Amino acid sequence: MAYCPNCKYEYVEGIKTCPDCEVELVEELPTEEIEDMVPVYIAEDHNEAIIVRSILEEAGIPVRERADIDTDLDIFAGPIAEEAIMVPVSRKEEAEKILEEARASGQLLPESDEETTEE
Repeated sequence: MAYCPNCKYEYVEGIKTCPDCEVELVEELPTEEIEDMVPVYIAEDHNEAIIVRSILEEAGIPVRERADIDTDLDIFAGPIAEEAIMVPVSRKEEAEKILEEARASGQLLPESDEETTEE
């Protein structure tokens, strides 16, 4: 099997590049201990995830993405699935501050408020 060194997804033989991360796959993942990752942003689609990821990586924060596929049609999952942007626990506050600054500068859309219904 082949693995993406970035998102850690496993791929069948013959696949050479991760379609999400666009990096070359490796035969095995490193065995060193990896710090726990926590979500700091939920992107509505893969394009938004790419923007958020680039903002955080530019600041030197390691990032992983996790897609939450809510459809039986896996062929459509990539472009339409929400993606959680994950960072190491120790860098969570720093990442949140960077994303807050990105929203203030217009690089990201403002957070949408939870919709509440009043009866």
